[in-house]
Amino acid sequence: MPTFEGKGPRPCATDPELFMSEINFPSKSREARDIVVEAKKICATCPYKRECGIYALDSPDERGVWGGFSEQERKMFRQTMSGGKVRQTAPVARG
Repeated sequence: MPTFEGKGPRPCATDPELFMSEINFPSKSREARDIVVEAKKICATCPYKRECGIYALDSPDERGVWGGFSEQERKMFRQTMSGGKVRQTAPVARG
């Protein structure tokens, strides 16, 4: 996990396994959906959501929920941004 500093504690640090649990279930299972929903609720309160999401989009090998996005959502975003072709990294505006 990348280190984000300066805005207080990371809410995901209290239960890091929750954010990685999605990989233990088939992506369309009820368990996976419930895990993603719960992780996203925590992400919504996180002061590092933007930085975390950028990191995850720039790191296609990361698994689980990052920055409020599931693996599948990040994959779909990369495909959309690349015109339907899967890219290794997503073009992300910084600033």
